[in-house]
Amino acid sequence: LDILSEPLKMALCSEQDIKCEGMLQKKGGMRWQKRYFILCQSGTKPAQLTYFKDEKTHLSDTARATLVLTSDTKVDLLLGRPHAFQVILKGRALKVASETHENRDRWIKCLRDCISIVVSQTMVHVCILIHLSYLPRHTLSFLALIGLLTQSINC
Repeated sequence: LDILSEPLKMALCSEQDIKCEGMLQKKGGMRWQKRYFILCQSGTKPAQLTYFKDEKTHLSDTARATLVLTSDTKVDLLLGRPHAFQVILKGRALKVASETHENRDRWIKCLRDCISIVVSQTMVHVCILIHLSYLPRHTLSFLALIGLLTQSINC
């Protein structure tokens, strides 16, 4: 993946924001290499899937790459390799494999849970925009001035 090819700094992530972490095998070219992955999500912010060369490297905070999960991100099983799955974003696939199917299923559930939070936030923002589109411009200016535009509106 081009978006995963450059070393990046992992965004600040507290222990409580880590949803899943551990060693997975990542496919790069024709080879599968072990990498240490951390899935992190803070509140309603989009989750980040970050990987490092190994478990020790993540302590130095220098990641091999970080993938920001969006509402368009898909997570599917990957056929042809035991316990494998792929994270698909922007038409590209990050292919990884776990040591067991239980661990693979745990990763898939965590990834999908994080993506569903992003999807629900996207829907809330669309609902707010729809509701606000019916208001006159001077009302919108007033609401922005008093800070009410930052609150969620149920559809």
